[in-house]
Amino acid sequence: ALRGQNSGQQESAAAVCAYLDWDLGPNTGAYGAMKRARTAKPERVRISHILLRWAGQKGGDEFGRRGFPAPTRTQAEAEKELLELLEQLLSEDPKTMGARFKAQVMKRSECSTALNVPYADLGWIEPGGAEAPLEAAAFAMAVGGLSDVVISSRGAHLMYRLA
Repeated sequence: ALRGQNSGQQESAAAVCAYLDWDLGPNTGAYGAMKRARTAKPERVRISHILLRWAGQKGGDEFGRRGFPAPTRTQAEAEKELLELLEQLLSEDPKTMGARFKAQVMKRSECSTALNVPYADLGWIEPGGAEAPLEAAAFAMAVGGLSDVVISSRGAHLMYRLA
């Protein structure tokens, strides 16, 4: 034990020693908390996406982006366009991925969320808050990651995880 000239120093040293005395076992203490934070499924994710619709889709899209003409492409053409964009995005500097993706959202996405300021995103998605294929892809991505092409009732999507 540390001994000081007065009892105040002795109490301070004891408090510091007690604070630093934790178990660093594999599933407890600071190590366990860090491991759980890395591997746990998040409670919600923030996603930006590019939506491409195709001719002949059933039902209207209440979230359709105004000013875009009705699609004339096929589903295969929509998927191919997004796959080509995915390859392009992945071939360039990863540090600028977010800005480049946002620019493509604003240019190409047929979803009104492309106009959401400031991120051109869907916002936060929680479990049960989106169609199953979108939700599965959204929660599987790392922050700053891109999805593969995902098909939903609204069209073909390419997603980027913001948070």
